[in-house]
Amino acid sequence: MKRRTFLVQGAGLGLAATLAPAAVHTATPASGAILVGQSAALTGPQAGFGIAMRDGIQAALQGVNRAGGINGRPVQMLSLDDQGDKARTEANVELLAGNRQVVGLTGFTTRPCSETGALLAAREGIALVGAFSGTPLLYGEKAPTTFTTRASYERELEAIVQHYRFLGAQNFGFVHLEDARSTNVPLLEKILARHGGRLSVTAGVDRKGPGLN
Repeated sequence: MKRRTFLVQGAGLGLAATLAPAAVHTATPASGAILVGQSAALTGPQAGFGIAMRDGIQAALQGVNRAGGINGRPVQMLSLDDQGDKARTEANVELLAGNRQVVGLTGFTTRPCSETGALLAAREGIALVGAFSGTPLLYGEKAPTTFTTRASYERELEAIVQHYRFLGAQNFGFVHLEDARSTNVPLLEKILARHGGRLSVTAGVDRKGPGLN
């Protein structure tokens, strides 16, 4: 399978992967398998997200393979640990993109690592399908080879605010990742202003802190 072919077929695979339940662990690539690559936090404070994403994708791939795979070939995933660190993500993407057996990327977690992965995927001309983040960069022209399966942060916040305003809530509290404060707090304030709500209190959480999971 060529990488360009994966851009079409991979979008459906990525959607199935993000919806699948967590179940199994990374398998050793078999001869003749279609290989996709993942960089995610599998150890460290953010491991809960990365392990759940990895196991969910593996469960989805089991279903794909039980149904005959893609054109009769099984699909398997090579997962690399980035510990939620941008530099490790860069190294992982370069390693995966340099492996000519890897036809696409999937299952990236966290905003910094998803952004890094999307930019490098565009540079390398390889698809990134189904990153966990809803950060704006993934939806713009800087990430032409990224295919999202999640709504953007703005759309998610808009839906949440609309729901609670419908229920009569006016004052809102916001727990956010500290390194995303400069983007997400003004975004929420803008949305609340449109719907007549007010941001009363905020609290930041360290992305790499021990209490994140």
